Amino acid sequence: MKRVLFLIITIFTHLRFDRLTSKSHSFFSRKNIVLFLLFTVLMLSSCVRDRVDTRKLSIVNESTTDIYWVRSESGTLKKTTRNDDVDLVKVNSIGLIGNIRPPWDVTIAYSKNKKLSIYIVIKDSVDKYGWDNVYKKSIFSKKYLIDMQYLKDNKWTIVYP
Repeated sequence: MKRVLFLIITIFTHLRFDRLTSKSHSFFSRKNIVLFLLFTVLMLSSCVRDRVDTRKLSIVNESTTDIYWVRSESGTLKKTTRNDDVDLVKVNSIGLIGNIRPPWDVTIAYSKNKKLSIYIVIKDSVDKYGWDNVYKKSIFSKKYLIDMQYLKDNKWTIVYP
């Protein structure tokens, strides 16, 4: 993105404004050029949230029961419409949270208190109460609040319990 902005700025600084703002080229007035530049910068900056981040967060289940992880940007355990926000991790295995969009740093920056919540829900609780009651009554075993520093310090790994 920086290269594109540099290119646009370089092009417009080398244009001869006296030629572009003549009556025969009224579309290229300084006002229109500034509006075009502003629009271009806004469009390019909006692309940051569309990147896919391929880094993966590992959820290591060292407990004696199967668990679900639930990802939440709001800081509360709530029902999600996205399929990639909940997954099962069997006993003594590893679950992965990865290929997220927007990237981890952007997702965390837009999360409540700039921390992403990862909830651990015991599979037996889901079997007994169902997902609707788990969300409604906020039934979970553990909550992790993560930021980029937490991910770096823990080598992109959460170990449960």
